[in-house]
Amino acid sequence: MYCFNPVYNKSPKGPSKVNEEVIYNLKIAKGINSTSAVFNYCYDFENDKKIIMQQKDLGEEIEYTVKVKFDKPGLYWYYFEVYQGEHKFYLQKTNSFNVEPTGQLSSKYQQLVYEKDMKVDPSYKGGVMYHVFVDRFRKEGKVKPRFDLVLRDDWGGEITKNSTDFLKINKECFGGNLKGIEKKLDYLKSLNISTIYLSPIFEASSYHKYNTADYSKIDSMFGSEKDFVSLIKKAKQKGMQIILDGVFNHTGSDSVYFNKNNNYKEVGAYQDKKSKYFNWFDFQEFPNKYSSWWGIESLPQIKKGNESFANFISNKGGIIDKYMKMGILGFRLDVVDELLQNTLNKICASVRRVKKDALILGEVWEDASNKIAYDERKKYFLGNELNSVMNYPIKDAIINYVCTNNCESLKNCLYMILDHYPKEVQNNLMNILGTHDTSRILSVLLSKTNGDEKLANKLLKIATLIQFTIMGVPCIFYGDEQGLKGEGAPFCRVCFPWNKQNKLLKNWYVLLGNLRKNQVFANGELNILYAKNAVFGFERLVGNKKVIVYTNCSENKQKINLNNNYFNYLTKKKTNKNYILQPYSFAIFTNN
Repeated sequence: MYCFNPVYNKSPKGPSKVNEEVIYNLKIAKGINSTSAVFNYCYDFENDKKIIMQQKDLGEEIEYTVKVKFDKPGLYWYYFEVYQGEHKFYLQKTNSFNVEPTGQLSSKYQQLVYEKDMKVDPSYKGGVMYHVFVDRFRKEGKVKPRFDLVLRDDWGGEITKNSTDFLKINKECFGGNLKGIEKKLDYLKSLNISTIYLSPIFEASSYHKYNTADYSKIDSMFGSEKDFVSLIKKAKQKGMQIILDGVFNHTGSDSVYFNKNNNYKEVGAYQDKKSKYFNWFDFQEFPNKYSSWWGIESLPQIKKGNESFANFISNKGGIIDKYMKMGILGFRLDVVDELLQNTLNKICASVRRVKKDALILGEVWEDASNKIAYDERKKYFLGNELNSVMNYPIKDAIINYVCTNNCESLKNCLYMILDHYPKEVQNNLMNILGTHDTSRILSVLLSKTNGDEKLANKLLKIATLIQFTIMGVPCIFYGDEQGLKGEGAPFCRVCFPWNKQNKLLKNWYVLLGNLRKNQVFANGELNILYAKNAVFGFERLVGNKKVIVYTNCSENKQKINLNNNYFNYLTKKKTNKNYILQPYSFAIFTNN
């Protein structure tokens, strides 16, 4: 009766560029007796503007059309008013991005308008990202423990072997280092890795290094600057680039800048109000009452918008300059939504000053296109800011689908990405199924299947297939390809099992990595073909190349209908137009 979905009834679909013409097509069944329709839109937090839509009789439907040019970058909102003579009602957005009639408006569509595409080094998009948690990946050579840190000699030992106190656990290191990563570059290359994302490597008094002590130094337990430059060089020789984790929202209390433990020669903010770092931090009562990240006293928070700190990080000759000039691809920005926009803009400008097509990836757990934090609408995708975010929404949607058979949330999440994120951002998204902050994907699936390992591994294949074939770049959390398990942090941060590898699972990830060499996955379109009865189907296409993926998360066989005879990617044989999907299985089809 009412037909509008921005993914299908808007041109161009998704966000638009400034002053680009956008066409909206709304169709209403004749039986509704509509006499006119009005397109209402507004720039974020401003008053509505109204445009009467042009109408055309299509026989059984009335088509209402409007063409709009948005003259400044930012976020706009829109909805439709429909008239039946004097009577008026609204058409608002549903969770599935269709329209529904209502007398009281509660949900609008959004239109993001951006200035320019955010190009990234082309080596990034067609490959796979690999997230290395440095201390737990590989130990190579002799590692000397730093003051106040404990070096364990039982690689792969239980996280809580010596203590259940997280403060003590934070001090226990297994000795993974940069030379260890360099030693295993061929292993990473076998997975078609194009980008290696390193957990923080700056000096810090913990195994995880999210409590930075000195941004200017690489932690000595990980190696030296010479070791880091060597890793960058050797990785590039094998077609891989490095991104670093930039933790610029807070430091450690045991740091050059705060120096609460008096372990550094320089006077820190905690020690003296005359410290050159004092105005970086927000003291309510000096020295023991101060703002910290999530109330964790060992992580004093940088004062929002502090210009001195922003300059220290972003000015020429600053921290970002130092590491970008070593030859890295870019940065992943920790808790980026806690950085004020001005600070973020300086950081992004600093990265691109060295490398115009650098990767700047933000940690955002929600829809990043309309995020509000600290009473500020975040502007991440207007052309000069982030060009990627961690795709937590798709992580949750994929896991929900494989565990509950519900296709709807997965379809709706993909609609959200298609409608809300610029095409270049879609192509750059960091697609995850688990991170250093969440439970391991295999642990999640085992808990959902009551410990049924056979079923959990079937669901893992389906989940990873979707992760690798939708828009964006899949990211493997180190060891997931070996079936590592772990519930949440710190238990997901276990040592890589080099002496006990899972060859079958690793070979599956190799297959997925090889599949991604197909050009359609770097920048191809995505169209959803089917989402019903636990079966999800979509296609990726560019030019005359096409890859079709179908998954079945039910315990029943399901028949799918293909509009052509395709090749089965796994068997390399032609298939009939009617294809039977076995329970908890998948199929990959190509047209050549």
